[in-house]
Amino acid sequence: MNGCGAPQDEMRLFSRLSDRETDAILAGNAPAEGGEELQELAAFFRDARVLLAEPPAPAIAAAHLAAIAEAAPRNDARASEPQAPVWPRQRTRRVPLGLPMRVAAAVAGLAL
Repeated sequence: MNGCGAPQDEMRLFSRLSDRETDAILAGNAPAEGGEELQELAAFFRDARVLLAEPPAPAIAAAHLAAIAEAAPRNDARASEPQAPVWPRQRTRRVPLGLPMRVAAAVAGLAL
């Protein structure tokens, strides 16, 4: 066991899985040869998908939206004014011509 109470070789099981097997487990379908651990893990994801697919009750949704609205920063003065997009200043690349010109002259001198 490690300090968190998990077996030392816990991750070894998962490191041997292919991408296809991992996707199947995340979809709730364990490979037949996966053993009990993978069956339990696939069942967890299957149950989570069912439970989390249900929308929250209207009262809970309203409470969440109210909490989000309360936590959102407010800037009422600027909200009524249309905002122009702020684009980063375009940078122009300046290439010093001294060295390229000297190289070009040297190459031209060699060609003559």
